[in-house]
Amino acid sequence: MTAPARNALGKLIGQSEVTFRTAPTPGATVLPFTSFGVERKANRQENNTINQSALREKTDQGDPTVDGPISSIFDLRTIGFWLKNALGAATVGKAVTVQPTNVTGVTIHYASSDATTGNGTLTFASAGSTLAWAVASGSAGTPVDVSGGGVFTLESNGGGKSITVTVIPALLPGGNQNDANIAVSGSLKAHVFPINTTLRPSALLEMQHSDISKYYRYLGCKVNNIGGDILGNEQNISLDIVAGYEVDPVPSSAFDGSATAYTAVRACSGKGGISDGTTGLGTVIAGNWRFGNNLDPLMTGDELEGPGFIDNGELTMGGEITSLFNGGDAYALARAGTSTRLRLVSAAVNGSNTFKLTQDYWNVELVEKAPAKEGRSGLRATTTWRAHRSAYSPIIVLVNDVTAY
Repeated sequence: MTAPARNALGKLIGQSEVTFRTAPTPGATVLPFTSFGVERKANRQENNTINQSALREKTDQGDPTVDGPISSIFDLRTIGFWLKNALGAATVGKAVTVQPTNVTGVTIHYASSDATTGNGTLTFASAGSTLAWAVASGSAGTPVDVSGGGVFTLESNGGGKSITVTVIPALLPGGNQNDANIAVSGSLKAHVFPINTTLRPSALLEMQHSDISKYYRYLGCKVNNIGGDILGNEQNISLDIVAGYEVDPVPSSAFDGSATAYTAVRACSGKGGISDGTTGLGTVIAGNWRFGNNLDPLMTGDELEGPGFIDNGELTMGGEITSLFNGGDAYALARAGTSTRLRLVSAAVNGSNTFKLTQDYWNVELVEKAPAKEGRSGLRATTTWRAHRSAYSPIIVLVNDVTAY
């Protein structure tokens, strides 16, 4: 008897495509997974011909489709591959590892790729409510009026070498202040993902069963939705894939037998957090997030097996927040129908560095749910959140040591 394939020996690899449904030059990445449900569906057509027979005819050939779910640990290295295919290719900058303490009300998201490594200086002048930025060993650029709040780019003298910040006017200092220890990292990258409705990238995925020499290869794979949990001690992600087609017959050799394999750095609760940018959402104990692309696979009528085009609708971003119920904070905002800023951080320490995925939403709607009346201790209230249009797009930044995706 031939031994069956063992799931423990399976390996999932992925690589972005240059052209939809076309295999790229091998240079794949090994992707951790805990379950893989992507499969080819034959979609054979029922033949209901009446021909005086006790049995129906054999089903007819249909148009096969490929889709399904994938689950994985929340690895802060390979998550970039999935985010690229869910949102688009990231702009790569430098991570800022020290936030302002004297210049309150300011969150620094990232520095530009040309920013000088080392400690820069952020200066606030109360007379005009302006911020100015100087890279290490440089001088300050033109001060920017931040009195209205929002998202700003501050440039060092000479142009470029910038940082991107969010400002909450009510929290700005009452007088002149500066922070001269704003550390721009020389090794940690900041991958800044776009928020738009352009067509999403596609990728090749291959589930490798090397013990039986079967390599199930899928082309034109797009991420329909992706999400994960926040504050869990062992965080996970889940996603749904829509693909162009599965290579048939099933290949007997790997697309890339030497794919790059990263050591996983799993997000955990110790370095993560959920807030309104300060501390205003109450005692939050759990939360999750999900991005949706509303993909629409289309058969193009050119005799392709599977969809020849996959359209995407408007991006949606939302999830849930659970807090201890006290009648206030997040629950009160939901009850009143008041929008709020929402900042989600999933992180982990890797050696002397902190890897993290930060999602900063300028406006989210919290939707009320009545807290469950059970148990003898404090009640817990769960509110649904969803980002909505505002003057500023959400800022999604992944910080790790991967050069690019």
